[in-house]
Amino acid sequence: MQVDLRKNEKETSSCFAEVTKLRKKLNDLEDRSRSNNVRLVNLPAGIEGDDPSGYLQKMLPEWIPTLKISHSTPLEIDRAHRIYSNNTSRPRTMIFKLLRYTDRQAILAGARKARPALSDGTQLLFFADYSPGTTQERQGYREIRAKLRRKGIDSFLIYPAILRVNYKGTRMSFNSAEEAKDALKSSVLKYGRRIECNGQRTDGTVLRTLTGRYAYPQFNRHG
Repeated sequence: MQVDLRKNEKETSSCFAEVTKLRKKLNDLEDRSRSNNVRLVNLPAGIEGDDPSGYLQKMLPEWIPTLKISHSTPLEIDRAHRIYSNNTSRPRTMIFKLLRYTDRQAILAGARKARPALSDGTQLLFFADYSPGTTQERQGYREIRAKLRRKGIDSFLIYPAILRVNYKGTRMSFNSAEEAKDALKSSVLKYGRRIECNGQRTDGTVLRTLTGRYAYPQFNRHG
C-alpha cells in the first residue's frame, strides 16, 4: 500500500510539473502574439469616434512629443478596439496593435517620460499587453512595490515577471513576490532610506544580487 501511495505521489508531482511547464509555454506564446500591443487606460469613452486607429495615429505624437522627433513617418496602427469590462466607473481600456515592435517600445518609453494628460487633467496610462497568466504574476508584486515606493526605493519589473531592486549600490533580482518579501522585509523594507551601508555584516541579512551571488550588507539606523 505504501509503495503504491509513493508511486501515485511521484506521478502526481510529475503531472503538476508538466502542467506548470506547459502553462509557461502557453503564456510565452500568447505574450509573443501580443508583443506589438499597447493598452491605453483612461481614454474617455467615444472620444475616438468611428475610427480609433486614425484617432490614435493623430493624437499619439501630441501626447508623446518624443514620437515627433524619433519618427519621421507616421505610426502605423494595424487595429484598435476597446475591451469589455464590468467596471462602469471608468472608461473601457483600449488596446491597439502597432505594425512595428519598435514603435510600441517608443510609445511606452515616451509615455513614461511625458506622463501624457488630456486638457481636463486626466492622465493617460500606457502599458504593455500581456497574457492573463503573465499579468497575474506581475500583479503579484503590487504590494511589495508599493512598500518600496513609500520607502523611496527604486524597483521595476522585467519580462516575464522578475522584480529588480536597486538599493544602496546593490542590485537585487527576485523571481516571485514571496521571494522578494522574505528577502526584503527584515532589511530594506524595515529601514528604507533611514539606513546606511557600511560594508560590514552583523545581522546576517541575505540579499540576492543579479549575478546569483549573495551580499551581506550591514545597516546602521540613524535617528
